[in-house]
Amino acid sequence: MPPPKTIYRFHVENLREVDRGLERIGRQLRRSLGERDDSSASALTKVYALALAVKVECRLNKLMYEPNVTQPERNVLIAVDSQLDRWYSAVDLGMRKHWVAKGDDLSELTLGHDTFARYQTLRSVIGQDLRPLIELRNKLAHGQWVFPLSQSNEIAKEQKAALENEHALSLGLKSRLLDSFADVVHDLVVSRKAFEGSFERRYRSMLKVRQELAERRFDHFVAKLRTKRKRDQRP
Repeated sequence: MPPPKTIYRFHVENLREVDRGLERIGRQLRRSLGERDDSSASALTKVYALALAVKVECRLNKLMYEPNVTQPERNVLIAVDSQLDRWYSAVDLGMRKHWVAKGDDLSELTLGHDTFARYQTLRSVIGQDLRPLIELRNKLAHGQWVFPLSQSNEIAKEQKAALENEHALSLGLKSRLLDSFADVVHDLVVSRKAFEGSFERRYRSMLKVRQELAERRFDHFVAKLRTKRKRDQRP
């Protein structure tokens, strides 16, 4: 097996390529919307959602091999089976590493009010924002692009609703939210000082994205793309 620093470099390059792919898929998706090519836009939306969920995993893999993560800490994360639980474990690891004595629970008593509130906030982002992307990725990766299915081949209603509600605007916003969240978890795991210094700024970024998601008007977004397309086509 290559040394951790080499594996870290692999994940850095993988993440860069995924980011480049996301940018190009998003650009082509917006172009298809502007050109009223609904068939292409539908297919590209699924590809965009799949690529964004892939980025969630890439960020996690990169985090596990950060130079400041020790091998015992890395082993704790590797031992966790699901990607979702591994994100929870990364947050727990950072909190235990910097604030809690070995064997103590993560609570308001051991962390203090402000740090415990931040801990709860990070866990809520995993549950509310990352979990739907991870679960949707599992369906899309198995070719379930119209009807996500349960193990019993019933329609997976939650994932179907999520798939129908995603579009170029929502996915672009969620990509921004992922960046802020992954950056703050990185800071948490690597350095208490970095985490405390960056949390408010990154949290405000996540709040802003959540507000934009709540107020999103996809019809207005598409209308602007089509207006721009018409303007660009004028002689």
